Amino acid sequence: METMIHKSPLVSVAVATFDGEQFLEDQLRSICNQTYKNLEVIVSDDCSTDGTVEILEEFNIKYGIHYCVNDKRLGFVRNFERALSLCRGEYIALADQDDMWFPEKIECLINEIGDHSLISSDTNIIDAHGNIVTESFKKVSNYIADTETPFLQLFLNTKWISGCTMLFKKELLREALPIPDGMGSHDWWLAINATKNGGIKYLDRKLMSYRQHGKNISGNVKNQNLIYKFLRFFISDYRNKRKEFRSMIRRNIKASLDSNLPLEDYEKDILTDAIFYFDSFITNQFNMAAVKIAYKHREFLFSRRYYFALEILLRLLNKLFKL
Repeated sequence: METMIHKSPLVSVAVATFDGEQFLEDQLRSICNQTYKNLEVIVSDDCSTDGTVEILEEFNIKYGIHYCVNDKRLGFVRNFERALSLCRGEYIALADQDDMWFPEKIECLINEIGDHSLISSDTNIIDAHGNIVTESFKKVSNYIADTETPFLQLFLNTKWISGCTMLFKKELLREALPIPDGMGSHDWWLAINATKNGGIKYLDRKLMSYRQHGKNISGNVKNQNLIYKFLRFFISDYRNKRKEFRSMIRRNIKASLDSNLPLEDYEKDILTDAIFYFDSFITNQFNMAAVKIAYKHREFLFSRRYYFALEILLRLLNKLFKL
């Protein structure tokens, strides 16, 4: 009697590179040495000017990774989009050029994703020398860590699921590609689409080291205490870097409203209000209309980590100004 052999599904690892020679070898080696063996590694390079392409060629010869070099600069989001478009696997994982994966990362995520369209995990944070500076990304950020992530909570929270921790089913790309013009982050857009198509699962386990070295595209994560976050949010939130971040969220929301994302009417209303709310920070015009929106949509605009402190302040404002 013939025995049926069930082959493990192909997993594509999509990597976007640009001038990444400093940490790229360590990252590629950690990907190629995964315990899960049915992998293809797809790298899209955005016209690097350092030794990145030479490193990619070395790994092509030694490990069989696939890479292409763009004819012109595409930028961070479009470069990842190109890598995604070349993936053949039933599952896809995203990888930055400067992190390091634990050997069991893909195997664990494949075993846990189940019927969900996307799964993510926790990570520790390391510095440029590989020293651990924070044991858990989830504990120092507004990281969404629900088993079933609510759409609007993910949409408006200032920390979304990080792409470097993701594994998702390729079928998600049918809804997510092409990435809308104006979208500031590919991973955020993938997560948003996953909430509408199969859902998200969070695995409370560290499966990689997220490297922070001052040159990351995404912002550095700092272990800030509750009081500092609270004061910064309401008093000193007009710093340029914070403005840029809120501008990106605003662009993401606008691009999503203009896209074919299947939104309910109440979701469109909340997101339209949120554009006004973020505009008020960007233009230094945080007026009472913005406060009303903050109070009205507080459960979506503020993360659970300091929701109660904000709730007390907003209730006080409500009594004073009868919001």
